[in-house]
Amino acid sequence: FVRVYQLIKANDHQAAFKEWRILAEIIPLLFAEPNPAPLKYCLQQLGLIQSLETRLPLTEVSDKLKQKLDAALKSIA
Repeated sequence: FVRVYQLIKANDHQAAFKEWRILAEIIPLLFAEPNPAPLKYCLQQLGLIQSLETRLPLTEVSDKLKQKLDAALKSIA
């Protein structure tokens, strides 16, 4: 998101749109299950946090969504 902002600020709208299209794939997945579990999963996969623990009533991300998030993260990297 920061990169998109920087490109827009630099008036490089074409590059910003290209970056946004990449991000647009993962955004709906982050809200596919109760937030913040999908986001925490992504942050953990990227090595930015250690724990996936959430407090009740939230639960861990489903295996099906984990697969989708992994694929999306792989396409971004």
